[in-house]
Amino acid sequence: MWSVMILFQKGPLFLKECIESVLAQELPEEDVQIVLIAEGEMDTQVKEMVSLAGRGRVEICEAAGAGEAVDVLNLAVKKAEGKFIHFLCSCDRVRPGFYLAMDKLLWQYSEAGAAFFCSSYIDAGGAVICDGLPEMDRKGILPDWLPQIAERNIIPLSAMVVKREVFRKHGGFYGSTFGAVWEMWTRVAKYYPIAYAPEIGVECREDHSSLSSPDNSRESMEDLLLAMEFIGNQLPTKAQSGIMKRAKKFYTKNRSGKTKLLREKAHVAGFINLYRKGAPDIKGRGGMFLRKLFGFILR
Repeated sequence: MWSVMILFQKGPLFLKECIESVLAQELPEEDVQIVLIAEGEMDTQVKEMVSLAGRGRVEICEAAGAGEAVDVLNLAVKKAEGKFIHFLCSCDRVRPGFYLAMDKLLWQYSEAGAAFFCSSYIDAGGAVICDGLPEMDRKGILPDWLPQIAERNIIPLSAMVVKREVFRKHGGFYGSTFGAVWEMWTRVAKYYPIAYAPEIGVECREDHSSLSSPDNSRESMEDLLLAMEFIGNQLPTKAQSGIMKRAKKFYTKNRSGKTKLLREKAHVAGFINLYRKGAPDIKGRGGMFLRKLFGFILR
């Protein structure tokens, strides 16, 4: 059974679109639990819209007294009943076939504690800005993933699916906002393999989600520094210093986080798409060189 936990953020502008993308999936209705988690009380008109768009399938849970976004995340974990939990920001949407493909991936690599697909980044109107760079060119278990995710969080919240047993064994989110998500992904990677597929599974509006990207505030930077302390504890002692040094350098330099990266990605998106389609002149060793080059450009 699946638990799709929609996290209501920053108004109802994209909420209907988000819900409709979930309902358009091909999973049997009885196999999917859909819950909308809202920070505090929702407006009556928004509730009515959810009821209509959700065809009565979306349960609304109002998190009265939730002080931080991390409280909403943990409430979502508590409410989830399925084997697989998908945290979906209300400003994002899933592509057709996402849950069937993810279900197949997680059963195929049953040792994985979580899995994610590559993401596409869209603007407010739904137009694609660019696709994310693939972590590898085939589906499977990501090699040596812990030090990579510990250095920077490159996974939007909506892209990741986590087995519910992971939270039962290793606890929920802690910290605050973006840092809590980053720390959680690192903690999962410490204890479990992470499965991955390079196909696009979700479309994210990074500028509209405080859970996926840090903003440019002092509080956000303090949040990240606190998260880095927690993350450092997940790493082997010998690796802590170097990885945390690179993480601090990256987030100090890029105070606006992924918002800045998205603008840079847009300039090379066309060439990246060529790479994805297997253009003969950029495969082989040359392709590997360009993969590293793009990684350097986007730092």
